[in-house]
Amino acid sequence: MTIDPFIYRPPTLATAPRYAHLRDLEAETADILRTVCGPVVDPNTIMVHANHHATPGDYAEVSAACKDLYDGILAVCPPNDDRDRAEADARLARMRANEALSRARVTGDCFAPSRILDGAIAALRDARMWACASIALADEADLPAWRK
Repeated sequence: MTIDPFIYRPPTLATAPRYAHLRDLEAETADILRTVCGPVVDPNTIMVHANHHATPGDYAEVSAACKDLYDGILAVCPPNDDRDRAEADARLARMRANEALSRARVTGDCFAPSRILDGAIAALRDARMWACASIALADEADLPAWRK
């Protein structure tokens, strides 16, 4: 049976906790990316500047946060094209966050990294939305076993 992707399917007892879990993972990951990759405000001036001192630990923290979202997608979503897209967007968020860190180191421009970081945050949202679509369009019997 093919499910029409343009018909709203309200959350159920089986799907609602998965959607909430994905939303929580998205928010947690976004908070980490904003903290690690975001601009630094100098308290002694009104200046905002890029984080010039990104470390290997910063890249590792970004990777771990995005991997948590990725693993969450695998845990709650059945295998299908929408899950594949969600996985790709979680990886894209990581690549964009890494780019924001590297651009800050190379250029010292606080605006380019901020715009790139905005793209990373958008990719996180897209990953969550595709993951939710993966769940919504699946037969509940096809959902992977999962318990939060």
